[in-house]
This record gives sequence, structure tokens and C-alpha cells, in this order.
Amino acid sequence: MELMSHHKASILIVDDTPDNLRLLSDLLTRQNYKVRKAISGEMALKSIAEQPPDLILLDIQMPKMNGYEVCQCLKADEATAPIPVIFISALSEIVDKVKAFSVGAVDYIPKPFDENEVLARVNSQLQLQDLRVNLESKNHALKQAIVDLELALLESARLRNNLERSNQELTVANQKLGEMAIVDALTQIPNRRRFDEYLDQSWEKCRKEKQPLSLILGDIDYFKLYNDHYGHQMGDHCLFAVAQAVKKSVVLARDLPARYGGEEIAVILPNAGLAEAKVVAERIMEQIRALAIEHVESKVKNTISLSLGIHSTIPTSVKHIGDFISDCDRALYASKKQGRDRLTIFSEKLIP
Repeated sequence: MELMSHHKASILIVDDTPDNLRLLSDLLTRQNYKVRKAISGEMALKSIAEQPPDLILLDIQMPKMNGYEVCQCLKADEATAPIPVIFISALSEIVDKVKAFSVGAVDYIPKPFDENEVLARVNSQLQLQDLRVNLESKNHALKQAIVDLELALLESARLRNNLERSNQELTVANQKLGEMAIVDALTQIPNRRRFDEYLDQSWEKCRKEKQPLSLILGDIDYFKLYNDHYGHQMGDHCLFAVAQAVKKSVVLARDLPARYGGEEIAVILPNAGLAEAKVVAERIMEQIRALAIEHVESKVKNTISLSLGIHSTIPTSVKHIGDFISDCDRALYASKKQGRDRLTIFSEKLIP
């Protein structure tokens, strides 16, 4: 995968582990980024105040002041709030990821690092930041053009042409920004941010209409072993192929496939009950088997396989969306525990 390079972008890495600092610093420096480092939250805030970076890679687990607290401080300050923050952490629980986005992070990179994923996510956020700056500049230019038009009627024809051109450029920039903000750079399907947004919308809509909402969570079996054996580049190709197979399995426009994180895939199915969700899940399993991607290190079979969890409910005011996701994750865990390469439907007996 060819990545764009932002040669002059400044990136601040905040991590109290020297090995992680060195690994990320070396990786990003090789891509001609300007890299700065901080080993604590306090040091990071001081460095940012002195010279704001273009992007921050922020570890969650640090002594005294953790990453969540640092991010909250940044977002509370008008001067630093626009700086995009990507969390880096070994924490993998759903609640940790949800909290990361709730305090203002734009993305989440799990440890141990996949170099290609790190570069893809960093590059994507820097592109988004460039577009935001460009968009603000064009908005300012557009407002100025309107003022000039009111003050100089004799030049109205020329200004009208400039205004039309600015509007066209603004529309293109808005469209590109919108697309990049909701699409995962690696798999080219909706990203985690879009997943969270659409699940919230679907939950509220189904609650009001008293309609069922179903969720499928999937995980590629023994994907780490696949990466270790075939290399991360082949791992990226595998992730892309699996994501596209899942996308192909989702035939209704209202249903949303998304990359949930790492090798995890999710599908949101509004107005769909358990029977419909099971049909989609079985179709996904068939598509993955049809890929026949070799995986000699798998402990299940000699090709790539998926474990799936399914949950369906009718949202109400007393039910919580977080519990809905957790229960679906329990079903996914049950599939793994029972041997993988299978789907499991959530039931109350799965709750400890």
C-alpha cells in the first residue's frame, strides 16, 4: 500500500516507555516527519504549549497523568483543541476504546504496533488536518468575496466568477473531507468513528419505531499468527480482502459494514431481527471461505476463517447501547472458545 508523505508535518509522541518512543520515532522519522518526544503527560502539555504539533500520538497508560487526562486538557483549551490526537495503548477492551473517542481522540492504534497501520492512520489524520485548514481558508476567502461584492458593485461580474469558483472548490473539499472522515484507510470500508455514529443513530431510530436492531461482530482467527508467518504487507492484503468480502455480503443499503478495530469487523443491521442477521452472518462465512486465503499457521483450518457473534434486540429507554455491544462481544468470545470458524448467537447463559 502506497502512503502519502507529509514531509514537514510535526508529530509529538507521548509515551513513558523508551522502547515505544524509539520505535515510533524511528518509523516516523524515516518518513521525513518532524518528530518530538515526551515521556509524561506534564512534559507533553508543556511542549505543546511552547510549540503546537500537527498531530499527537498519545499513550493511555502513564503514571501521574494518563492519556485520557492529557487529551481532556487539550480539548478544553481553544488553542490546542483542533490538534488531532491518536491514542496508542495495549488496552483492548471495548470500554477503553469508547472512552478514548469520548474524550476527543480521532483514532486508536493498538499495541503491539503494525508499522503499516501506524503510517496509514497517521497519514490519514494529517490529510484530514490539511483539508480542515484548507477548508477554513476557503471559507474565509468566500466570506471576504461576499463583502467585496457588496462594496464594489462595479466589479460584481468578476467577483461573481470568483465566488462560483470558490464554491466549487469548497464543495469538492467538503466531499473529500467527508469521505476520508468515515472510511478506514486500510480496508476502504467505514471506520470505527462511522460505526459509532451509525450505531447511535440506528439505536435511537429503532427505539422510536420499536423495531429490532441487530449487530454482528467478527474476528479473523489467529490473525497474529498469519502476520507473523506471511508478513504485515500480506496481512494488510488479507484484511482488505476480508473487509471487501464482508461488504459484498451486506446487500441492503441500510446495513453498515465497518472495521471495528485491528482484525475485527462489524455489521450494523437496523430493522433486522435475529433470523435476518443470521442469514447475513452465514453469507459472510460463505464469502470468507470462498476467498480461500492460505493460512498454514491457523489452528482451525489451512485457510483464513472468521469467528462471529450475533446479537439482536429491540432498543428501549431502559436498555443501554454499551450492554448491547458487550453482549454481542460475549457471543463472539463464545465462538472463539468453542473452536472458532463459527457463529454464535447471544443468549443470557453467556453472561457470567
